[in-house]
Amino acid sequence: MMAEKQGIILDDNLFLTSAISGQLEKSGIKFTPLSSQTDFGQKLLKSAALAIVNLNATRFDPLAMIGQLKQATGMKILGFCGHGQTDLMERGKAAGCDWVAPNSVVAKRLVHFLKLHNLLSPQNSVVPQRP
Repeated sequence: MMAEKQGIILDDNLFLTSAISGQLEKSGIKFTPLSSQTDFGQKLLKSAALAIVNLNATRFDPLAMIGQLKQATGMKILGFCGHGQTDLMERGKAAGCDWVAPNSVVAKRLVHFLKLHNLLSPQNSVVPQRP
């Protein structure tokens, strides 16, 4: 049985971070919100199995961070942005996002999305995925 891990939220938008954290907290899912690149720590990165990244972040370069996370950890990454930002969605995928979803899905139906993609264990913790 694989050890359960937590996830990270990379977002500098307090409104979206609050909406995301609220859903996850109600479901008992362990995620740590980070709002800048300086918040990263090796221990946190080693313990994370999934990153949820705001592709519109301005306090850090989300596309560069996605590439760094993928290369350093191989973790699964869900990027999100506005539903009409198809170019940014494509750039997120090219940078290494496993999935890209509109803000509305992440803000309102994230737990359902994580369950749909088998990213939650029965205990509602993030399950590490093997490549």
